[in-house]
This record gives sequence, C-alpha cells and structure tokens, in this order.
Amino acid sequence: MTKWRGLRSTLRRREKAPLSDPEAASGEGRSDQVEQRLRELERMQAKLARSARLGSFQLESLIGLHSLVQPVARVPPRPKWAAAPDLVLAVVEAMRQLRPSLVIECGSGWSTLWLALAVRRFELDGRIVALEHAPEYAHRTQELLESHNATEFAEVRVAPLEPLELDGQEWRWYARKAWDDLEKCGVLLVDGPPGKSSGKARYPAIPALATRLETRIVVALDDARRRHEREIVQAWLELDLGFSTHDTELAKGASILYRGAKPVL
Repeated sequence: MTKWRGLRSTLRRREKAPLSDPEAASGEGRSDQVEQRLRELERMQAKLARSARLGSFQLESLIGLHSLVQPVARVPPRPKWAAAPDLVLAVVEAMRQLRPSLVIECGSGWSTLWLALAVRRFELDGRIVALEHAPEYAHRTQELLESHNATEFAEVRVAPLEPLELDGQEWRWYARKAWDDLEKCGVLLVDGPPGKSSGKARYPAIPALATRLETRIVVALDDARRRHEREIVQAWLELDLGFSTHDTELAKGASILYRGAKPVL
C-alpha cells in the first residue's frame, strides 16, 4: 500500500509540474516537451496499474493461505524481503499433496511459520528444518514459532556460511554440520543465502543436498526474475537429476521445479 501511495504522489507531482524550459513556451519546443511529459505520465500510470494488479494477486494468495492453513492466532504482516504469499501458498499446497517427512528451507522467517502451521494443519508426519546463516534472524524466527506454539513442527538451525566444494569449485553455503544429518527431503524452499553473498549463492542447494532428496520432490526458488537465479535454475536442470520446471506463474518470478509426478499448484 505504501508503494502505491508513493507512485500516486509521484504521478500527481509530474502532472502538476510546470514546463521547465522557458524557450519551450511556444512552437516546436513546447510540443516536444509536452509529448515527453505525456510519455512519462503513461509510464507512471502503467507502473501504478502493474503494482495494483500485483497487490491484488498477493492479497488473494494471502487469503488462500489463511483458508488452507487456518491459523488460530494472528500471523504478523509479511516483511518486504520475505517470500511472497503466492510462493508460500504454492509450497504449502505441495506439502499438502506430497505429505513429506521433511521440508528444508534455506533461509527462515515469515515463511517458516506458515510451513510449520501447515504441518500442524495437515497432520503431517514430518517437520520443517530451516537453515539460517544469521543468528539474529534465527532468533526472530524462533520467537515467531514460539508465539504460535509451533516449535514442535519446525526447527531453526543456525548455519554460518562456510566454504563448500562442488565439482572442483568453491562456494560459500550453509555449514555442513547443520544439514549433514538430514535425509528424505520431499519439499525444498530456497530463499537463501542472500544473493549479495555471491552471484549464484543459492546454487549449492540441489547439488549439496542431492543424496538427501526424495525421488518425488518439489523445489521452489525465490527471486527467479534475477539473472543469477535464472542461471541457477538452468544449471540445476543441467545436473541431469530428473528435474522439470513447473508451469505455475508466480508474481515475483519464483521458479518451481519438480521430480516425479507433477503436482497441481
């Protein structure tokens, strides 16, 4: 909502702003400046319309989450950096269909709570393990889970980024001791490490966990509109591990991959 108000304010300022070039008060100069102003206003209006559509879609997804998971207590608003409601809804739906014994989340936060609540709602014989490199964020997520009495369904593990070698190349990924005991993961949500840690920081998720993934699995990668994330998806497909891309369209461009029977998301 704040973003929409900002766009409206900018649009109003542009509409009211006077033509700045004194020499453009008449003739061809004025005509060119008016045309430029109109094109600028059209771009702003289009941006505002796209933001409105996106907001409406995410609101519908959030309503869908509440309907599907049915939380018994208030869920706090989503931080702007967290996974979008449509992505979390797709992951929750995958959990409902696949009923995994283990869901691994790379990163933690608002989405971790929803996944934990889904385990409780669907009475899954499984758990969530969230890998978080930042202790302060792990602590916040733990408090969020405690506030909803959901700690028995999700575990947040502090996993500092450390060197990890894959096929002769060194990456910085979650400390092995945090995930070395995990197995039979049926749903994997990749929303970390942050891209700023390295260009393709999220690439190790599948090759590092390959032997710990179920034959039938759904993998969700957030922020797949970014160039590096698009390259990560292509690199995962080239690993020849049997993954295909799902045709679900998500507002932030997140990508869904699956292996085995295609889920309906």
